[in-house]
Amino acid sequence: MIICTICFYWVVTQVMGKEWIVPKVQQNETDISNFDIPSNVTKITIHQTKISDVPAEVFSHLYLCTYLSLVQNNINFIHDDAFNGLQSLRKLSLRWNKITSLEPGIFKNLNLLEKLDLGYNEIISIHQDTFKGLISLGELALSYNQISSLEPGTFRNLTNLKILQLNNNKITSIFPEWFEGLICVKRLLLNFNELETIPLGTLQKMTHLHRVFFQNNKLSSIPANIFTGIKDISIIQMSSNLLQTLPSGVFKYLNNLDSVYLQFNDIWTLPSDLFQNLPKLRYVLLSDNRLTSLPFDIFLNSDALRLLHLRNNNLQSIDELLLPEYPTVIVTSLNGNPIDCGSKICSILYHTSALDGDCSTPANLTGRNIRDLDPADVDGCTDMYPFLLIHPYHLIVLSFRHCTKPLPRL
Repeated sequence: MIICTICFYWVVTQVMGKEWIVPKVQQNETDISNFDIPSNVTKITIHQTKISDVPAEVFSHLYLCTYLSLVQNNINFIHDDAFNGLQSLRKLSLRWNKITSLEPGIFKNLNLLEKLDLGYNEIISIHQDTFKGLISLGELALSYNQISSLEPGTFRNLTNLKILQLNNNKITSIFPEWFEGLICVKRLLLNFNELETIPLGTLQKMTHLHRVFFQNNKLSSIPANIFTGIKDISIIQMSSNLLQTLPSGVFKYLNNLDSVYLQFNDIWTLPSDLFQNLPKLRYVLLSDNRLTSLPFDIFLNSDALRLLHLRNNNLQSIDELLLPEYPTVIVTSLNGNPIDCGSKICSILYHTSALDGDCSTPANLTGRNIRDLDPADVDGCTDMYPFLLIHPYHLIVLSFRHCTKPLPRL
């Protein structure tokens, strides 16, 4: 029985392998070839060493390895045959190194690789054949590099890619040719770049796109048809840009759109049809812009709206017709606006929206939060809507407030 148990353990060890972590006594090693890595390991972690290059065939005996992490070293050169022999590799991380370029075909034999992390390096450019052979790759991270431009067809071999991260680079323009072959991408991240425009057709072939992120760029406008044909898109992040308005119909037919982030722009006006007929739209963030008013029918037939942020604009009032006719839960944030709490506000005091914002005028209500107002506080409200004394606004808010769902995770 004991012999059988030992045999079983030996078989499992040989098949399943084990993890190998670089010993602390070798963290000052500069030559990766001096590491004695057993051939049966499945997970390798080499962090915080002084190795600067990865020579050819150094991993050729590690045919069972599925995970290789070479994070926070001094790597600045990788031979184009460095990863030969790693035919079982699923995840490869090269974060926090000093890589400036990658040889064409460097990953050519990693047919099973699913995740490649090249973030936090010093990559300036990428050859169009760099990712050749990565037919199974689902996620590619290139964030926090020095990339300013890409060759046409750079990603053309990544037909199974789902997530492409290009955050925190120096990209000023993007072109449709860059994204050829990305037919399965669901998430595109270009936050914290220097984008000034997005040419028409850039996103059109990514028909399965679910989430796009253009936060913290220099976009002053976007094409009216930029999202045409991308029916699955659910989150659009364009906060912290230079947008002054958005084109009419830009979100038309996006029936799965859930969240739109437009805060911290220079938006002063919006077309009346911008958020109309969007059955799944729940979150709209328009804080920290220059809006003085909103079209009364801007949310027509978008009855799923739950949260509307309008903080720090120049709004003096908000019409009850902005809100869906039969809402369930809506939190409307108006803090930082010069809200007039005169008789014009009476019509929304009984609304089931959880309004939040301080009154600017009249003088007797300055500084009072709208959600705390009673109809009797506002001159003329009880004459216009006598039933408000029976159903005060704050009681309705309390009955709905706990139903509010958190913002979706980005």
